[in-house]
Amino acid sequence: MDTAKLGTESVVVRNQAVLGEAPIWDARTQNLVWVDIIVETVHFFDPVANKDRAVAVGEPVGSVATSGGI
Repeated sequence: MDTAKLGTESVVVRNQAVLGEAPIWDARTQNLVWVDIIVETVHFFDPVANKDRAVAVGEPVGSVATSGGI
């Protein structure tokens, strides 16, 4: 995985989000899930495949939750 260091944090998804918010780890799918409120999308980042998939939801979305717990 290609990462860039920012202090003690790592950048794992290089995405030009307009307003990226609410990242959570989905233990069931092993994906980082986050939203872009303005662009009305939910993102699913698979760190193993290094792929970010965006799903348009058709309205502003402020957060997401998983069904499997943390």
